[in-house]
Amino acid sequence: MHFSNDENKVVISDYYSEELGLLTQEHSVTLTQGDNKQYWLCIDESESTLPAIENFD
Repeated sequence: MHFSNDENKVVISDYYSEELGLLTQEHSVTLTQGDNKQYWLCIDESESTLPAIENFD
């Protein structure tokens, strides 16, 4: 999922891989402002306080 406004872009993504019996699942947020890019990994224990999209009118 991504959001953008002029030069600013936010990308929310998840990655899932199962190789050699090792399960990898990561959730990340990437913020791009012009030439500057910042990246964060989200831990599984994190919880959003935002309401679910289905609850939007």
